[in-house]
Amino acid sequence: MSAAASFFWVVAATKVLLSVPIQIGAARKRTPERLKMALGQRKDDWLAMAVMVVALVCDEYPLTGWMYLKIKSAMYELFGFTPNVAGWTYLFGTVLLAWLVQRTMLRLRCIQSR
Repeated sequence: MSAAASFFWVVAATKVLLSVPIQIGAARKRTPERLKMALGQRKDDWLAMAVMVVALVCDEYPLTGWMYLKIKSAMYELFGFTPNVAGWTYLFGTVLLAWLVQRTMLRLRCIQSR
């Protein structure tokens, strides 16, 4: 596993672990405010799950140079060498998950301050 992949999965695990207290807190104290936070967190969790599934699929099927190897020189002139899709997925996925972790931390601070 590459360093980018390892960092991505660490951020993803952090996102999952931080969202648990929000959902448990909303289940224990069913105030409208906590339920609203839990709903927003659930939407963020679905987005995070989609990013993780895309990362798994891209990691399972690396597309580096696929067009060049399969279709040879005629298509190479049209499309060029395809980029490492898994690497870009990890880069953008890590940035998106870090943003979701930040949103989760803000929700946790809001819950703890009340």
